Amino acid sequence: MKQITLHDYASQLITVFGDNAKIALCYMIASYNRETIMDIYGEGFPLLNLSGGPGTGKTQLAQALIRVEYPREFGLNFKQTYKGSLNEYLTSTKNSILHVDEYEVNIRPQIQELLIGSFYGAGCVYIDKEKNTREATKISSGIILSGVDMPSERLCTRVVNLHFDKRLFSKDEKHEFSKLQEMLKCDLKHIASDLQNSFYPNNFHLQTLLRSTSVDLALSFNYQEMKMFIAPWAVILTSYKIVESASKISLPFSYEDVLKIAREAINSQAKRYINETSRL
Repeated sequence: MKQITLHDYASQLITVFGDNAKIALCYMIASYNRETIMDIYGEGFPLLNLSGGPGTGKTQLAQALIRVEYPREFGLNFKQTYKGSLNEYLTSTKNSILHVDEYEVNIRPQIQELLIGSFYGAGCVYIDKEKNTREATKISSGIILSGVDMPSERLCTRVVNLHFDKRLFSKDEKHEFSKLQEMLKCDLKHIASDLQNSFYPNNFHLQTLLRSTSVDLALSFNYQEMKMFIAPWAVILTSYKIVESASKISLPFSYEDVLKIAREAINSQAKRYINETSRL
């Protein structure tokens, strides 16, 4: 059987999930290279939040990303996990993607704090009684949240949010989803390796690209007012720009495509944030 290429996988993902898939693919690139980004940039790595009603495809998109590396579903559910088990999961791997389903804005405060800390790479801190020291755990992978709610006020500026609202799907759309499911049964680990091998920024290169991407995103906004929303998006779009410049990597969309999608999503995310905080 012919090997599934990155272009094949990305094309089918976009056929099924549309523009949300393009941003999710940018997040995938960033997540596979999170440690490099944090070593150079260090100001935080966003979570990817998939929000919307039941049956709109949030969990399916998350699992389609996860299964590039893991042949079976791999994730947790907020309704069935606690701080300790969540921390163990989030620190179990590096330069990968992890998924936690059923996010709700009123989840336990300890879990909310762990998610906020994950933006900076900080997991739980434990006391080693034998050494009489505090041992910190490190989070080094991208994290996808999915659920009905937008993140809480404090978490909202640390995520890239994609909204899902389509509930009814045609026969053709269901067929395309089935084709994606068949594709996900294949060995796709080479896709992760290709994206990691094509990511080689130096300090100056990454910082320069981050600044230029932030400027591109801010053209439609007042930068000072929107900076806290722009910064997380700049990280993932910059990751795409780095890989796009690698001649051996082929993706079925351009920087201009995702830039347009990102501007609209940032505006929507900011409005939702303002609406939520005004109710408090």
